[in-house]
Amino acid sequence: MFYIYLIYCLQANYGYNRALIPEWSAALKDWELKSQIPVTESCQRLDFSQIASRRSQVYDLLRETFNGLPSSERLRLLASSPLLDAAATGSRVGEQAVASLRALIGDSGDGSSIVKDIAVERTRLLRGIRPGQGLPPACEYVYRPSHENGESNVDGAGALLLQKYNSAGFVADGNVPPDFLGNELGFLEFLVSREAQAWQQDDGRSVLALAEAQLAFLNDHIGRWIGPLQAAVRSEASSGFWAAMLALTETHLQMEIEYLQQLLDPGAGNREDSDSGTTSIMGAEIHA
Repeated sequence: MFYIYLIYCLQANYGYNRALIPEWSAALKDWELKSQIPVTESCQRLDFSQIASRRSQVYDLLRETFNGLPSSERLRLLASSPLLDAAATGSRVGEQAVASLRALIGDSGDGSSIVKDIAVERTRLLRGIRPGQGLPPACEYVYRPSHENGESNVDGAGALLLQKYNSAGFVADGNVPPDFLGNELGFLEFLVSREAQAWQQDDGRSVLALAEAQLAFLNDHIGRWIGPLQAAVRSEASSGFWAAMLALTETHLQMEIEYLQQLLDPGAGNREDSDSGTTSIMGAEIHA
């Protein structure tokens, strides 16, 4: 699954072609066995900057979908985007979610006939506009038990995340609460885009710090409540646009955790050479 994820991220750049997966997977496994290849031999290494860039774009696609109001144009772009396949990561659940989304949008023609229904369902399932009408808002303070983060109300949870966002330089969408699903996805998009820049600048220390920050945020925040949110929405609407989007999002986050664990795991090839001042991350040598 880890190799499949890398392939989808790369093919989002070069053009999605599932037939290439066995060939690329074999090449990646061979590359890992030869993980001492220096970064300068670009034809023999993965372009981690490109991988981070595509991962960032997947997060951005998810953020826009959850934070923004649906439109026929946005739905058409969503259905045709190869980033959906990257988010699915070859998982059966993810692929089923992508198929459901594309069928739903495709059956509607230009998408205009379902925009209103999707907007109404977004309010009912994710926004929590009125108590007792639909589900509460898709926010961390609702779906993550308060005893885990020490906060028991929306103001406390929001303040905690705003402090984290501000210290990192991230500007959250003010139209939704700081701990709304789309904002937490946006924060991850922000961190991953900075990781891509760090790879481009050969800045190994920043790459590691940003990867660690991503994994910590996934484990301490969104990764702890995406499951309960998806289960709540599925109980209200077992099929439909938002149930499929949440299934896809949970699949993507699970693969992100696995990817980051591989990236940071010393057993996967991370090491620092104190004499040369370089760090090797999965075989790619960059300056520490």
